[in-house]
Amino acid sequence: MTGLPRRQHADFPPHPTSAAEARRHVRAVLTTWHLSDLVDTAQLLVSELITNALKTTTTSPVRLTLDSSRSHLVIEVRDPDPIPPTPRDPFTMDEGGRGLFLVETLAEAWGHRPASPGKTVWCVLPASPEKCRGATPEPLLESPGASAHEGTPEPWPTASHPSSRTPPACST
Repeated sequence: MTGLPRRQHADFPPHPTSAAEARRHVRAVLTTWHLSDLVDTAQLLVSELITNALKTTTTSPVRLTLDSSRSHLVIEVRDPDPIPPTPRDPFTMDEGGRGLFLVETLAEAWGHRPASPGKTVWCVLPASPEKCRGATPEPLLESPGASAHEGTPEPWPTASHPSSRTPPACST
């Protein structure tokens, strides 16, 4: 990839087709960025985060941001609801509630931070999984030092939460 970091925003209306539109957007952007190996996982994560965000609004759009460096892809979804997401037990008989479990399972890290208005839920994928073996990860974004599920993603959230696994080390 050249011209790093890359950042792309897209707003989606509170409409039943928005999750599908967001998945198509992710495929187009990641293909352009030569990150095709991340498309399937990123689409699944975006679908879960967008669907959760759309449940919080009937009038305001939700914003999807994709942010790529040499070693990471950060996916962010902002919605107008300030209430933080709460992971639920994926083994109950509930029909829903497994989205954050999928995010926690597939992403290297995830969390949330307040936004104006509402909140931003984010997750991180290694940008080049096949290159992730033994190198030092590049910092994601400047951060005031947030913790695992709260704040801006730091190079890696602390290991105090199950979703805060140590990521594979990635290099270019």
